Amino acid sequence: TEVLLRIPRKISVEMGSVSLNGNEILSLSYGSIVQLAQTVGEPVELVLDGKRIAQAEIVLINGKSLGVRILSLQS
Repeated sequence: TEVLLRIPRKISVEMGSVSLNGNEILSLSYGSIVQLAQTVGEPVELVLDGKRIAQAEIVLINGKSLGVRILSLQS
């Protein structure tokens, strides 16, 4: 089992989702803005293998990189 624990896994950060019809998708271009239902300051979801594992918030690291701070873990 130790070998399995060392295998890298990809965690995704989901900020929100939106439904677009085909015409809206085809009209997307460089600079397009897709509005999400979420507002600034709302928690984001950490997802592993399609399952939500935690709620987090976006943070700025050293003034230039983005990261997430874990707010709660899914049980």
